[in-house]
Amino acid sequence: MAEICVALLTPFTMSGDVAFDALETHAQFLIAEGMTSLMPCGTTGEGMLLSPAEVADVTAHVTRVARGRA
Repeated sequence: MAEICVALLTPFTMSGDVAFDALETHAQFLIAEGMTSLMPCGTTGEGMLLSPAEVADVTAHVTRVARGRA
């Protein structure tokens, strides 16, 4: 099986907060479609806009969602 890593988009609410429900839906979809690695706060540019605490929260959330499946 090929290793496939995807940089996740970080969705935001209209008020600028991380949209964790949308992030979970996106990660679940990618895992179901066969992605073997997920890169939260990846190369889509928003990582530079997140605070260190937000980066930690997003990374922890994606790790919990993946539960060892990716």
